[in-house]
Amino acid sequence: MPLTLLRALLALVVGLAGVLVLPSASIAEEAASITVTAAPTTSGLLRPSAPLRVDVALTNPGSAELEAVTVELQLQREPITNAEALDEWLTGEDSALDRDLDTLTATSPISIAPRSTSRLAVVTEPETILLDEARPGVYPVAVVVASASERISSTRTAIVWKPDELGSRVGLSLVTPITIPEPTGALLTADELALLTSPGGLLAERLDAMAGRSVALGIDPMVAASIRALGTQAPQSATDWLQRLEALTNDTFALMYADADAAAMLQAGVPLLQPTGFALDPTNFGTAEPTTEPDQPTEPGSPPDSGQDTPALPTTEELLSVPASLGAVWWPAADTVTPSDAQTLTESGSDRILLSSSNVEAVDRTPVARIGGGIALVSDDRITSMLDTTLEAGTPAEWNESAAHLAAALAIEAGSRTSPVIAALDRESSAAPQRLADTLNVLAGLPWVTPTALSAVNTGDSIPSASVAERPQSADRIAAISGMVASERQVAAFATAAVDTAAIVDARRLALLGTLSQSWRMNASGWEAVVDQFMAENRSIVDSVEVVERGQILVLADRTELPINVRNELGQAVEVVLDVRALTAGLAVEQQRTVVVVEPASTRNVPVPVQSIANGAVMVELTLTSTTGVPLGSPVFVRVNVQAGWETAGTVIAASVVVLVFIIGIARTVLKRRRATEEADG
Repeated sequence: MPLTLLRALLALVVGLAGVLVLPSASIAEEAASITVTAAPTTSGLLRPSAPLRVDVALTNPGSAELEAVTVELQLQREPITNAEALDEWLTGEDSALDRDLDTLTATSPISIAPRSTSRLAVVTEPETILLDEARPGVYPVAVVVASASERISSTRTAIVWKPDELGSRVGLSLVTPITIPEPTGALLTADELALLTSPGGLLAERLDAMAGRSVALGIDPMVAASIRALGTQAPQSATDWLQRLEALTNDTFALMYADADAAAMLQAGVPLLQPTGFALDPTNFGTAEPTTEPDQPTEPGSPPDSGQDTPALPTTEELLSVPASLGAVWWPAADTVTPSDAQTLTESGSDRILLSSSNVEAVDRTPVARIGGGIALVSDDRITSMLDTTLEAGTPAEWNESAAHLAAALAIEAGSRTSPVIAALDRESSAAPQRLADTLNVLAGLPWVTPTALSAVNTGDSIPSASVAERPQSADRIAAISGMVASERQVAAFATAAVDTAAIVDARRLALLGTLSQSWRMNASGWEAVVDQFMAENRSIVDSVEVVERGQILVLADRTELPINVRNELGQAVEVVLDVRALTAGLAVEQQRTVVVVEPASTRNVPVPVQSIANGAVMVELTLTSTTGVPLGSPVFVRVNVQAGWETAGTVIAASVVVLVFIIGIARTVLKRRRATEEADG
């Protein structure tokens, strides 16, 4: 065969091989006609004697059938050695690896009906894989989908090649909240608690998923306080749940009440707000032990003793108590803290704060850093994000795919670091507790991961120093919080007029803390509605006591009383001071200040004595204050028309008539006697 012909044939073979092996487009390209998810089984773990199985789900969202669909499994034989390269591969940003992919397996053609999903397992036998046992690590895998020999979609994943049980492991410390998503009330009701703590309820399943694992629990005291505040009326499932919580062996720490946003409070220029008290019903707490013996005599004339005292009510501290083996740990949301916030927080009750890694500067992949006088527990943003994605997966196929990505990322960490990784689960996560339990089971089974308690991470004398990055919250959020706090202060001032001031102040403080819950952060429209509701409720309270406006008052007497009405729309009595002041000299108010008690949901008439000075129109100003001098509402002005001169003139005329009659009577008597004398003399 001539040499030129041989060269031509060789070129043709090489060209054809390139067409067959290399994709015609980048693996990162995704067609809109089909959706692909792919996940290697066993969380991506591959042993030398085991086949590589990748479960693939193909979804055809269109209205036409896809025919002759095939799936190719491709492998890159160079391991990924760092986290950045793995991220670039999984997100499709690195297309250079596409040129080095080997096709391992191709499936037989199938058809996919419109708006349906087909699932298949793509299996490659060990003798085809042929990875080097001396090079364990994370290897890129691609799944390429074609229809009628034309590539239409692809996706990427990774496997962890682990020929033996040897190799490094990475400690993984998880932190998760025990909270109520988006609380809307000051306390949970009995019905809400029954729903949350009964089998299948959010709190019950969350506890089932976490109990006994190396997972630290940040516990919202609102849940425990809601249960204890109901006393004997608490649902049995709720009291059982609280007992289970208190018996846990997990690392635990207390959150702010309602998991309120402490960093936002500080950025709004307000102190760290805490509950001031709780309204408790004594009848829910039984009766106290008898204080006297039944046959003990009493003093004559004294009222009979029932032998029972008012039951002892739990204190605020007792209501808020939650398990806290780690003591107090501040846990603000990711990327919401400024250096000033961190300093204030670590000087306020606890020197430990859990921060996202992007909120910390000058820290080299360490889970613990010294920030000023405090200690930062640093949550790895990358691993946390992948964990949240896994938990939020919409379908089992998506969950398997995300779990494989997370497993590969942890394998990279195991080979590149000696310190543990902290991952703090997203507060806003809507993941089902069972999904969380399944994910924890997968992580615990990875041979390159060691579940690690948070208490074991926060140890050691050699802690590197770091600084807190400036991550202020949005100006709109801070302005809204400032407005709510100012509104709460107005209510607290108004409440001094109420007979039971604490009942109002305590309830509004709890409502404010619920509105500041960090679980609202990802629901902007919902939070805006809750803020508006809180402000409207406060306005309703401060407007509930007022002087009733009325029309003109006519005064015809020299001395009389002005009929003034004070309305109270609160659910409890108020004691207020009514101040009445005439703005001109035509009327004298004889009792300018009157203390008035107005019963709940009622209107009381307050007679104010006045004396007319001169006829004409007089404007009278009516104001209400609490007995401590706090103004209540706006002043009310009443027009008083004084016409007291008509009464004076009538009195003068009547008196004149009486005098005239008296004079006439005297004159007649004198004349009668004079005539009698004259007749006697004549």
